[in-house]
Amino acid sequence: MSAEGASSERFREPKTFCEEEELVEKAVPSSTKYKNKWALSVFGEWQLARTIKVPVLDPGGFFKDYDLHKVATLSTGIEEMDALSLNYWLSKFVMEVAKKTGERYPAKTIYGMVCGGGEKCHLSYNNVYCVVYRFTLFRQALDTEIKDATREGLHVKNKKEEKESVTEEEEELFWNLNLLGMSTAKSLLNTVYFYNGKLFGLRGGEHRSLVLTNFEVGSNFVKFEENSCKTFHGGLTDLKYIPKVVKHICHPLGETHERCLVEMYKLYIGLVQTIGKDCNAFYFRPSKSKLRFEKAPVGINKLNDILPEMCKAAGLKRKTSHCLCVTCASSLFNAGVEEKLIRERTGHRSDSLFKYEKPSKEKITEVSSVLGPSRSATEVKISEEKDLSCLTSSDAQDVVSAGPLNSCSFANCSVKIKVQYLQ
Repeated sequence: MSAEGASSERFREPKTFCEEEELVEKAVPSSTKYKNKWALSVFGEWQLARTIKVPVLDPGGFFKDYDLHKVATLSTGIEEMDALSLNYWLSKFVMEVAKKTGERYPAKTIYGMVCGGGEKCHLSYNNVYCVVYRFTLFRQALDTEIKDATREGLHVKNKKEEKESVTEEEEELFWNLNLLGMSTAKSLLNTVYFYNGKLFGLRGGEHRSLVLTNFEVGSNFVKFEENSCKTFHGGLTDLKYIPKVVKHICHPLGETHERCLVEMYKLYIGLVQTIGKDCNAFYFRPSKSKLRFEKAPVGINKLNDILPEMCKAAGLKRKTSHCLCVTCASSLFNAGVEEKLIRERTGHRSDSLFKYEKPSKEKITEVSSVLGPSRSATEVKISEEKDLSCLTSSDAQDVVSAGPLNSCSFANCSVKIKVQYLQ
């Protein structure tokens, strides 16, 4: 083989412009795209609604010594603004933006909005990372606005309901109602989905990116190796990390038990292995009549509805797929498992893991009793009147001889009373 032929086989074909654009598009998470689009939409609405579209010198304000003559008008697109213009107009934006109802946004929402808008115009910052001082006034305005919103209590008024874990009683109810199990294709799908979230700490959106090759089922274990997730995208910033690998031991070797997850995973993967070869998916639509699955992947919306539908069928409070990740972290936390092992299951690298570790009522009571005021010693008064109807004759004799009684009631027994006269 010639050197030219060997070289052509070694390297890949050049990518077209459309293929390169598609790769860049896929590199950005869908949630980030949505937030960026929303932030730019709000900024665009503010641009149109603001009546004064030219920079104005406010005596004593943030920009009293600013080069306002170099600032572009607000009619300029955010992608075309330079650093000086962005510094000025973003400062005005964070101090004026509001909801459609006129209410102020919480502090975190404002911060996220600015980050989302910045993603679109980061190429126009004129080396902002080298000339950080250009945005000093903007950061000062943003910090001031966030502190003022916090003092006003907006973070409390707009607080979202925290995700709750699935309790052991609720999980047992799912089994008893055959919502979990192997009796039908639907219950088998529910089981694999439920325990993928609980055992491996998967979040709601991460289920749709699973494929069959992510799982290995042994004689007594189920092993999961992820491709990418919320905390691991595989880019330059993740080179020092490795994808999450979790091995769940179901039972000791040679033993069997009911509700064996190894058997359920084997059954499910065996049923979908043939149809899953040509599909980039792990969950497939269950048949309504037979224990089999159709060659049609379950969409993200249907996947997110699995746990809420199970809660509705069981008559429980609605819980979302994200609650399964909370269940994973909270169960291990309350069992006293080391934080390192919890992080290996959930994949968290930052302190955001603490949001998932929900202490049980017993743990909260224990902490409260330690920090509460000490209880003063009190005498426990025992009532002199005793019901001895359930005692035998010998027991009643012992009780009566123990001390004085005002009144007694006996049934089906003979009572001997010894009276001692004082000399």
